[in-house]
Amino acid sequence: MGAGPGPSWHAPPSVRGIRLRTRRPGAGPEQRPGAAGVTSALAGLAGLSFHAAFIARASFDLDGRRSFSLFDDAMISLTYARSLAAGHGLVWMPGEAPVEGYTNLLWTLGMALPHRAGLPEHLVSLPVQLLGALLLITTSVLAMRIARRQSDASWIAPATIAAICFCYPLVFWTLRGLEVGLVACLVTAAALLALRLVEAPSGRDRAWLALLLAAAVTTRIDAVIFAAVVVAFLAASGRWARGAAVTAALATLAALGAQTVFRLAYYGALAPNTYYLKMSGHLLSERLARGVETFSHSVACTLWAPLGLGLALLALRRRSLTPSEALLVALVLTGLAYSVYVGGDAWEWAHFANRYVSTVLPLLLVLALLGVEALLSARGAGAGWGFGVAGLFVGGFALWRLPSYGDAFAAFELLACALAGAALWLGRRAPLARSPTARAAVATLLLFVLIGVANGRPLAEWLVDGGLHVRDDARKVRQALAIREATPADARIAVVWAGAIPYFSHRRAIDLLGKNDPVIAHGRARYVFWPGHDKWDYAYSIGRLRPDLVVELWKPTQRDRQRMREWGYESLGAYWLRSDAAIDRSKLVPSP
Repeated sequence: MGAGPGPSWHAPPSVRGIRLRTRRPGAGPEQRPGAAGVTSALAGLAGLSFHAAFIARASFDLDGRRSFSLFDDAMISLTYARSLAAGHGLVWMPGEAPVEGYTNLLWTLGMALPHRAGLPEHLVSLPVQLLGALLLITTSVLAMRIARRQSDASWIAPATIAAICFCYPLVFWTLRGLEVGLVACLVTAAALLALRLVEAPSGRDRAWLALLLAAAVTTRIDAVIFAAVVVAFLAASGRWARGAAVTAALATLAALGAQTVFRLAYYGALAPNTYYLKMSGHLLSERLARGVETFSHSVACTLWAPLGLGLALLALRRRSLTPSEALLVALVLTGLAYSVYVGGDAWEWAHFANRYVSTVLPLLLVLALLGVEALLSARGAGAGWGFGVAGLFVGGFALWRLPSYGDAFAAFELLACALAGAALWLGRRAPLARSPTARAAVATLLLFVLIGVANGRPLAEWLVDGGLHVRDDARKVRQALAIREATPADARIAVVWAGAIPYFSHRRAIDLLGKNDPVIAHGRARYVFWPGHDKWDYAYSIGRLRPDLVVELWKPTQRDRQRMREWGYESLGAYWLRSDAAIDRSKLVPSP
């Protein structure tokens, strides 16, 4: 893909005018052969090696077989996919009333393919993880092309690929089987196509953009917020781009409309069950308060370095921000604001960005690297603005983070940033500033600092235990197989972990936390706002539905335990067994 149309292209004057403003002056073509291509390829290979190591570390031995599982929420989608592939429909439990307990339709449909291919269950998760690795590499290349439209620096292409391939939050959520990587790839691709359409109108790009936005909202309906930003950008970019905006908007609305019709006909609801579970029962102010708190935590743990560099870019470009940069900023802010609006995610304590924020991390990293280039190139008073904003952000981080994370790791991060800042300042001085090699060396140093301070802590934890819940997920698989051995085929079990245990046990399950139960989802909250973990009703799920085995209770009180005995259940470790149920107790492994 070249820098623009050749002499034979005849566009309206307004469109040609837009074309002159969409690139940063002096920026090179999207792709350029040579040393940058080699280093970009090496960065991609290093990223793939990391992804392969991540997948391998998440696997486990199961009766002498190398086995794979996914994050528990992803296993819920995998259970729906298995039911679909087996001909039972898009349901969680065959034979039960249909409930839309997933929020990732396109991703769930894709998960049905390895089941249809006949892969054994201990290997079904592997193709999902491999697809995630492919999506990460694709996203890095798309982001690199966006960055190359704004800068002709030789280091910008490999730096973009490396920053995204080693972005731990994005890697984790993607390779653990969630749809985050697909949404991030589709949003990044849509941004690139929108920029190309403004610069050089193309019927093919117009069709692809419509298809990608439709796919994005079919993957997650809340991706409509990103589609709205892209459509608004095109609508404001000139007469020719407005046609692309109309096509994209119609495709997005058609995809949303088709899902709504299907949902009403099949599930009898206007929204997914998880929408009611997470968005009802609490005041908006409660969600926003937690959203602000969790976003602040993400800034302290993962986002402060890329955000600081992005703010430096905005300070330096305050009078000359291109439409391309404005689109990236709008998409990033939209993703961050949405995370605040929904109250964050359930695993904010994991010390890295949540699933909603991770969707826009590729674009945020592009802005951060453009911020590095802008700081290297800035002169005079403009440089003072950029360094001042970055310095204030890092200084505020230091005052905020050290009391809360006053460990050697936090001190190392601040020292690394101080050294990087000194290198950045020296890199602007003559004769270094006139040497492309010196500038590339400084930028490479800053890239390593960016990756280190944004990902160092979760990467260190990954080296120790393989990542968030990885060992727990393996234990849940073993527990599920033990439950399968201990219970008859028609037994019903009640679960808190609604992913791996129902999938591998092949037992009909009752979801105590309501992701797959509309009665719980529409019920009242019993706990402080915690997305997906604050609603339960044991009188209904256990006292009325009468499962044979309760695998564990969620935050049980003494009163809850007393009622379990009144309902005819007896405890065995974390398990509760109905007294008349045919269960072989000797085969139940301890509940982790």
